[in-house]
Amino acid sequence: MELYVVPILLFCSSVLMAFAWLGHIRFRQYGYGTALLVSWFLVLPEYVLNIVAFRWGHGTFMGGEMAAMNLGFGVICVALVARYFLGEALNRRQIAGFVIMTLAVVLVLYPDPNPKELRLSGEFMTTAVILCGLAFGAYRLKKRRLAQER
Repeated sequence: MELYVVPILLFCSSVLMAFAWLGHIRFRQYGYGTALLVSWFLVLPEYVLNIVAFRWGHGTFMGGEMAAMNLGFGVICVALVARYFLGEALNRRQIAGFVIMTLAVVLVLYPDPNPKELRLSGEFMTTAVILCGLAFGAYRLKKRRLAQER
């Protein structure tokens, strides 16, 4: 039963979190205090769902698998809230990014036929640092481009 209920709980948690993060933007006529209160009102049940899902699912899923599901659902829910609740358009590159993130979650959850303990080698760590540097560089490039457009 956990196999089905845990992902549903994590998805519901992500829906609430996406609305807590972005929902208040649609109602800018209200002050920051109201936005904070409404967001916290949404975050409390989100946190309860998250804790219940992680505690109940541990054993059926590994902690990393549930975290990957939670992050994947979070990204998808943020995109959906931005698109359908805030009316923001998603471009092809963003959609491709969401597809790649979804594939990453699938890779984390897909069972390994030959599980072996992985030791983080120097090559792995170097690759991870390079990828983080590339992501940060892309962020800075976009920030600079936006500044030039203004």
